[in-house]
Amino acid sequence: LDLSAWGLAGSGGTLALAANRLRVASGGAAPGVPQVADPLAGDAPYVLDPAFFDQGSFREYRVVATGPRATDGSEPLEVAAGARLAPRQQRWRPAGGFASLPTGTAPDSVFAAFLPPADIREAASLAFGYAPHAGVARANAGDLRFAAGAAIDLDAGGRVDFTAPTRVLLDGAITAPGGRVTARLAAPGALDEGFDPAVGIFVGSDARFDLRGAFVPTANDAGLRVGTVRDGGRVALTAERGRVELAAGALLDVSGAAATLDLPSAGGQSSGPAVTPTLVGSRGGRVELLAPEGLVVDATLRGAGGAAGVEGGELALGVSRQRGFAADPDDLPTFPATPREIVVGGGAAAGNGLGVLDPARLAGSGFDSLTLQADDAIRFTGAANLAVRNRLVLQAPNLEAPASGDVVLAGNYVALGPQLRGTAAGLASGGA
Repeated sequence: LDLSAWGLAGSGGTLALAANRLRVASGGAAPGVPQVADPLAGDAPYVLDPAFFDQGSFREYRVVATGPRATDGSEPLEVAAGARLAPRQQRWRPAGGFASLPTGTAPDSVFAAFLPPADIREAASLAFGYAPHAGVARANAGDLRFAAGAAIDLDAGGRVDFTAPTRVLLDGAITAPGGRVTARLAAPGALDEGFDPAVGIFVGSDARFDLRGAFVPTANDAGLRVGTVRDGGRVALTAERGRVELAAGALLDVSGAAATLDLPSAGGQSSGPAVTPTLVGSRGGRVELLAPEGLVVDATLRGAGGAAGVEGGELALGVSRQRGFAADPDDLPTFPATPREIVVGGGAAAGNGLGVLDPARLAGSGFDSLTLQADDAIRFTGAANLAVRNRLVLQAPNLEAPASGDVVLAGNYVALGPQLRGTAAGLASGGA
């Protein structure tokens, strides 16, 4: 494929590609190299070289697979190990001697491509989706895989989205300073056969989401250190069915950043230097995990502010069948009727309907706000310290403390109590 959306200004174009099976891998067809789908090749995927994502001035790329899992077990959509995607949006500007060119000259002879400076360049956005067509059944539906050893590197503020109705498997590395990573496990639609314990969003032990804030300098003739110190980014993993699990070894980092800038002096030039070197820190970002059937948080999470005294980020965990979950009434009896709870305590065992949080994982993480939401209960298994610097929200109909041991809840703002009704009784009786 050789596609383009060149322009002189604006936000750039969008390139969307859908196929039965797609694989992003080094050695695939580069832009401009023909690749013909061979009907005799059976399950052979359409292979995209990483260079596909760095062509023609596009800012947004959307890649969607629609077919079943291959007979050899390969997934319908995979970003393979070794693939490195680093799109940077180029623009056009007048080429040398353009003023002397005659009317009617082809645009690519009038303009030349260039890479704008980082402070004015718009970050790329990548979206990977699996949307099975009508011929795919639950038995042969595949998953979306971002494999260990694959990497995505975006400018500050870049975004990566993953969407599938089966499983989203995230094992690769993403770097997007102050950017955003989202994964959504959508409702299964025509694939729905009721409760399926295998579905969910699974972040593997090799995963690295580096969304720390960053300093983006602005060029100036005075040689001053000026620019923007971006806040930490956002990770949002939302499952409308199934679980969200973060394996030990994985890293999600939405910490802020710091840089020394030349800021105007309070007194101006008449009373001293025009500028004063000043350390400027940015705030931490947000990590949000939501699932109806349970959470496992064994990964390392970081969300500190970029400098001393600067606000850290927010961690939000939810176990709920009332936020996006939907099922046919005839299928509700297939779902476990256990309560939706968050268990706070080291060594707590995972199970259906449980979100498990070890308070020790919060120590030193830098998050200054914490929100826990469960349909039925938040349960402490022993002594725990949930003191945060900013905002603490425990949202559940029941808060259960241990018979012995202190549970410390503290913050500048603390909110306790229910906002959603419990789900266990309704499911047990076949209700919605």
